[in-house]
Amino acid sequence: MANVYLHAYPAGATGDVELRAQHPPGTLWVDISDEGDWQPPRADCGPWRGRGLVLINQLAGQTAIASTASGTTVSLT
Repeated sequence: MANVYLHAYPAGATGDVELRAQHPPGTLWVDISDEGDWQPPRADCGPWRGRGLVLINQLAGQTAIASTASGTTVSLT
C-alpha cells in the first residue's frame, strides 16, 4: 500500500487503493489494487528504498503483479 501512495498517482493527485484479504485455513490471500500507472522498479533506489517487491517475493509463497491501462493489482499468498 505504501507503493500505491508513493508511485501509482502523479504528485498532488488523489486516487483509490483497495485491499482485499482472505484467510482460508492454512493460508492468507492479499490483493492490493489501484487505478494508477505501474512504475517499474528503479535500478538505483538508494539505501532506504526499493526493497518492497523483493521482500514480498521472498516472504510470500506466490506473488503476481497484473498491470493494465486501468490500474495495477499486486497479489500475494
